[in-house]
Amino acid sequence: MKLALKIIISVLFTFTAIGAGQHLPSPQQREIDSQFISDGQRYITQISENETAVFQIVFYENTTYRVAFNFGNYKEKVIFTLYDENQKELFTNADFDNSPYWNFKFESTIHCIIEARLVDGDVNAAPLSGFVGMKIGFKND
Repeated sequence: MKLALKIIISVLFTFTAIGAGQHLPSPQQREIDSQFISDGQRYITQISENETAVFQIVFYENTTYRVAFNFGNYKEKVIFTLYDENQKELFTNADFDNSPYWNFKFESTIHCIIEARLVDGDVNAAPLSGFVGMKIGFKND
């Protein structure tokens, strides 16, 4: 009984701590600046270094978008790749020094797959694991 009570209190404390931090701007929120309007969604997943998070998104024609990722304060540790619905690679930030965001526009509405994974070049470090966040904004023209 005491163990169950400790677990419940621990879970409640964790959710309270997470909720309290929601008012602080996350790194990817800072990437969605005044030029962009957030799509209002919160894309968060927990992954480890050997896993890939997959997000399926529809982007609409003639709209400029910004996709931004973060892994805590380590934005450069997230590699994200954008594919079309046929798995053709459209963009990867690995080709741009692991940039935490990318701006783009499609000429027609398209269903895309975004994959995100964690990387760490230090072979002596412990494997990475944690929450990865993504924000999508569209241009405030």
